[in-house]
Amino acid sequence: MYKEDKAYKFVENIPLNTVAPFFDFGRTGAINPLGSRQSKIEIVDIVTMAGDIYQNILVFSSTCNRLALAQGHGIFSLHNLEGCFKVLKGHIGHIDGESMIDATISFWSDSNLLYLHQLLAVDPPVPISISVEYVHKLRILVEFSNVGCESGSYGLCAFLN
Repeated sequence: MYKEDKAYKFVENIPLNTVAPFFDFGRTGAINPLGSRQSKIEIVDIVTMAGDIYQNILVFSSTCNRLALAQGHGIFSLHNLEGCFKVLKGHIGHIDGESMIDATISFWSDSNLLYLHQLLAVDPPVPISISVEYVHKLRILVEFSNVGCESGSYGLCAFLN
């Protein structure tokens, strides 16, 4: 693994999911009273966003049922960066074939906001470049603006330098 020998400090464009996979996740906002999952995070090998293929993707999904409160809930992932990287870059976008719901993504270091962007389901993937120098714990939050009861997914294809 890269972290053991620290060789990754000298390698560019290391996939986030390789060197700093999420070690935990959580949910915000609405909770289904019957305990059904409203959202999830998973690592997917290949997805398409706006017709382009992306590999090694962190997928944030909103799943809703009629019993859930569907207004403004989200999910976040936590990553250990250990202060070893300078920049997180890549793309975030709506995954093709999913329901057309909008979302907001934010990247946090401790309690400091690093980046915030409103994602529209009709938009192509958005390029990101975020300074993560001195960041030890990174929190990535995707908040879905579900109206009614729809589901959707956003993918993050990110690399660390």
